[in-house]
Amino acid sequence: MERRRGGIREKEKSNKKEDARRVTGCIDKERSMDWEDYGEIAEALYKLYPKAPLITMSDAELIEKVIALPGFTGEKQPPDDRYPSFILNKWIMVRESGTSSVDDSPFV
Repeated sequence: MERRRGGIREKEKSNKKEDARRVTGCIDKERSMDWEDYGEIAEALYKLYPKAPLITMSDAELIEKVIALPGFTGEKQPPDDRYPSFILNKWIMVRESGTSSVDDSPFV
């Protein structure tokens, strides 16, 4: 049973790597992202995790996903405690609108 669980985890890791490779092609490699790039981060997260449970996602989990994004060059911790909320809000807006053209204002 342990062996099977390990196999499932390995398959999940493999799927995430494949998703990251697919999203990497969708993200402008010339442009780096930082914490202030809410719209771009939300877009990339939506492309990588379209069915993520956003309502129950913790700030720590969101931060992990952000710093793992291809092209993200910001610090490992956001400069302000509000940044995860700004990004999550944008991610929800991208998911609901079905469009990826979202500006970088945290209050729109």
